[in-house]
Amino acid sequence: MITINLFPTPIYCNHIKLKKEYKDILISENYKRFEINNGYVTTNKYVLNNEKLSSLKKEIFNNLNEYLFNKLKVKKNTKFKMLNSWCIKHSTNDWSQAHYHENSFISGILYLKNYEDSGDLVFHKEGIPNIFSNCIKIEFDEFIIDNSETFFIKPKEGDLILFPSHLKHSVTKNLNKNDRYCCAFNFFPNGKFGNIDNSNFVEVI
Repeated sequence: MITINLFPTPIYCNHIKLKKEYKDILISENYKRFEINNGYVTTNKYVLNNEKLSSLKKEIFNNLNEYLFNKLKVKKNTKFKMLNSWCIKHSTNDWSQAHYHENSFISGILYLKNYEDSGDLVFHKEGIPNIFSNCIKIEFDEFIIDNSETFFIKPKEGDLILFPSHLKHSVTKNLNKNDRYCCAFNFFPNGKFGNIDNSNFVEVI
């Protein structure tokens, strides 16, 4: 007997070596408190456009290409552009509510400064029924990846995670006395898609 993991949502995880100068540049950005009072965000929404971070940005794109072209088998002539990039700071007891990234295709997070208890990244199955619908709450003897409604990742400094932008995610409370920093970014396909003779043709600039 076998089971087939049909229509999965693939998440890309890799670890990169972060230079101290990159971390220092991103952490030293100007931050403002979120209106809902659960963390800080940079006022600059294009932090990776800094010329001093060009090598880091290139490495992120190399990982994006690995995810799209080698893992997901997207056609290699498909181009993606980085829409924006910003940093998040979570002080003690800060957290992030469940959300997804609008007006985006692929999103990513790079962890700049992180500790064992400074908050887990949580992905939520909400809106993506893969086995049972929510009309009846089925109980399970054991939670495994096939039946879980949430999936926790305990990130480490230098971890890079890429995922579809529609996938809801949140961050648990920072229980450490030190600030936690990460850099987030969004990507969108760029070019001509579909058959030019059909109504489904679109050009994204």
